[in-house]
Amino acid sequence: CLVNLVKLQEGRTALDIDLQQNWVTGVLNVVYAFPGMDSGLALACIQVLTRLCSVQLGARTFLEYQPRLFLDSSGASLKAPTECNAGGLLLLLRLARPVFFPGLLQMLADLALLLLEEGPTLQ
Repeated sequence: CLVNLVKLQEGRTALDIDLQQNWVTGVLNVVYAFPGMDSGLALACIQVLTRLCSVQLGARTFLEYQPRLFLDSSGASLKAPTECNAGGLLLLLRLARPVFFPGLLQMLADLALLLLEEGPTLQ
């Protein structure tokens, strides 16, 4: 069974909505947990995010991302304060120097443009 990440194509089934949201959140969790990752992993993360953010649901999940900082004594997760959170874009802009690879800034610009062009997502 062949599955496409986002859109339905001939001979493939569409990925479930919950799975799309989990993919975006999971990739951003990797970026948040490992800001000094190697450039190959960063490239893969940005490519997957660009693909998933090409639809409104993925873009909205990306923009509403809040990293979980730690667990309190009761086991409930605590989130970053919302006033200093700009979603996944700020997270990608804060990548460490070892992550840089040729074309990184262009890929981030393309992702930002993709998010800005998605009108219903920004409303």
